[in-house]
Amino acid sequence: MEDNGTGRKNLSRDRKLRNITSTGYGHPVSRRISIDENRRHSDDILSLATLAVRQPCEAPSGLLVAKHPSVESATYGKLRLRIDAARTLHCRGIMYVLIYIAAVAVANLMVAHFGPAATPIIAFFLIGLDLAIRDRLHLDWRGRALWSRMLALIAAAGVVSYALNPAAKEIALASLVAFGSAAMASAIVFQLARRFPILARANGANVAGAAVDSIVFPLIAFGAVFPTIAALQFVAKVAGGALWSWVVFRNTRTVQAGIASNVVDR
Repeated sequence: MEDNGTGRKNLSRDRKLRNITSTGYGHPVSRRISIDENRRHSDDILSLATLAVRQPCEAPSGLLVAKHPSVESATYGKLRLRIDAARTLHCRGIMYVLIYIAAVAVANLMVAHFGPAATPIIAFFLIGLDLAIRDRLHLDWRGRALWSRMLALIAAAGVVSYALNPAAKEIALASLVAFGSAAMASAIVFQLARRFPILARANGANVAGAAVDSIVFPLIAFGAVFPTIAALQFVAKVAGGALWSWVVFRNTRTVQAGIASNVVDR
């Protein structure tokens, strides 16, 4: 060390250099200050919301970054609600798929057991439910994967029907072809009616699907189309589809409205 004439000794040049570090922008900063800053930040327990809004570098001018605790808490709450909503919709999608396959399998077995005379009642309770669920899945699966998923769903229902009763293979085949044709007609109408309310879209798609299914299914399953039974099937499918669509889409709107209100409250 060297005496500077004031009784104090200057630090050597090497020691000064050891305590000085560059910021990368031409401005030297004391290493001790840098270590203290890093230690202070490492001692902080950052929540998920803080990590979501904290920026690793300076934000550009004009960009507002939320750093207030209440804002960070609100951001975290909205993130949690969105995750919960996604999980809820995913679970509901799986539930709809299982209900669809079960309803188709039960309907096919009942037709094979009771014959054409029971088809109007079966159409109202089970086929109407399938039409409503299929419209709901159209809404969830819109995009490139719509057709592949829908065909896989219909094929799975046919396979389950055949596995439960191999003697009803004609019914399972008729169901596969009829539901495939009806699904195409329903999807076309459902996509063309985007500007209409969701229930109007669903009921319009149900009318198209019910018309195709009421003709194709008895023609393959029984070798003929019985006009009276086909007409009753059509009316039953449209009425049952309207009832089940109201139940399915009303429940969906209630869940979405509840999620939206929770986001606003947070």
